[in-house]
Amino acid sequence: MATRNFTYDHPAYITPVEHCAGEAGGAATTVYGKYHSFAAKTLKAVHFRVTTAGTHATCGFDVYIGTTSVGQALTGIQAAAVTTSVAVGSAVTSLQAVEVKSLTDATGKAVATYEFVNSPGASFTS
Repeated sequence: MATRNFTYDHPAYITPVEHCAGEAGGAATTVYGKYHSFAAKTLKAVHFRVTTAGTHATCGFDVYIGTTSVGQALTGIQAAAVTTSVAVGSAVTSLQAVEVKSLTDATGKAVATYEFVNSPGASFTS
């Protein structure tokens, strides 16, 4: 009998998938882009593409998994179409929320995209 773990045996666990959470920002300290998945995943990164420049150098977003902040991306006063990313590398359990929360700037906006990889289930013997 052989024991297998799909982490190494199947491409579904090494191919990144993405979810566009839509535009975030436009109001200070507001939650945007809530995402829930029935499958456990690893949040590799969150990518932001500025759509409206902020008015402060501290314009940006906190990234949350559940109620825990796992990263922050500053978009500042960058012009539209500028991109920035925040590496995360944190586990997201089944149905746990992933979201971004704007910082104190009420003007800046950006499209947020989550980059995930699926987390493996338990090993099994066949």
